[in-house]
Amino acid sequence: DGGDGLEPPTIIPSESSGAILAYAPPPDGEPLATIRIPSINGYQSDDSLEWTFVEGVRLTHLKSGAGHMPDTPLPGLPGNAVISGHRTTYGAPFHNLDEVQVGDQIFIDDPVIGTHVYEARSWNDYVAAYPDAASRSAQPLVDGAGVVVHRSALWVTESNEGAWLTLTTCHPKFSSAERLIIFAELVGGPNAAVILSLS
Repeated sequence: DGGDGLEPPTIIPSESSGAILAYAPPPDGEPLATIRIPSINGYQSDDSLEWTFVEGVRLTHLKSGAGHMPDTPLPGLPGNAVISGHRTTYGAPFHNLDEVQVGDQIFIDDPVIGTHVYEARSWNDYVAAYPDAASRSAQPLVDGAGVVVHRSALWVTESNEGAWLTLTTCHPKFSSAERLIIFAELVGGPNAAVILSLS
């Protein structure tokens, strides 16, 4: 477990649809939500991955293991929410991220809205949704949903239509030369029906 003490962020009034389409994140460095990936285990654990991540991705934030990139939407909202996590240090929450397969579900337990459900997509799925990505330098893993990019490939954090979750970590293990990326698309949760109808 990545820690306790989640404090609900402040809600910003939303449209009459009933969905919360915007809300303020918690203070910098404070716990935001919990990520769960039942299909993979946590580092040196027989239990599936479950980790509380914080708001922010600076070095001090990532000492907690994982953090949400502040300039991206919060999980469960329209756009591309980005969560970065360590692979071999500070609890190594994303140690086994390379084992995520296409179609695996990723859950974000949000204390404000509820649980958002994402599904991992293949690189081909991502390119089909965003054809401009075809010109980017990316190497899909032979086995798994992951894509390897250069460490400076900030395009993976760019906003998208629909609602996406992008997970990033170092690659290969014990090196920061490249980044391993998982692209996942929102498929369920309190906001899913409204957001998907807008895409």
